[in-house]
Amino acid sequence: MAAQQGVAQAQFNLGVMYFNGEGVGEDVDEAISWIEKAARQNMAIAQYTLGMFYQDGKVIQQDLESARHWLNQAVLNHSPEDDFLDDLTRRIKLLITDN
Repeated sequence: MAAQQGVAQAQFNLGVMYFNGEGVGEDVDEAISWIEKAARQNMAIAQYTLGMFYQDGKVIQQDLESARHWLNQAVLNHSPEDDFLDDLTRRIKLLITDN
């Protein structure tokens, strides 16, 4: 399986599948594990997703330092065509003003 072979896009996709219970049983812990693997390979959308999870505190325990880290990494690694950039900018501004 491509995700097990370290393909970031496959890891992210598998994480989303586990998160939504699409084709596999819903498993948030497994979802976060796969999304984090993709994020550690500098995949901006995975970094953004992980940052959102940490900022919101609904999926995993809120950790604003981790949120800041992953959202900043997403800024560094995003592509101009990434459609999450506006929300990313807003979230980072919120994290800056919270401290």
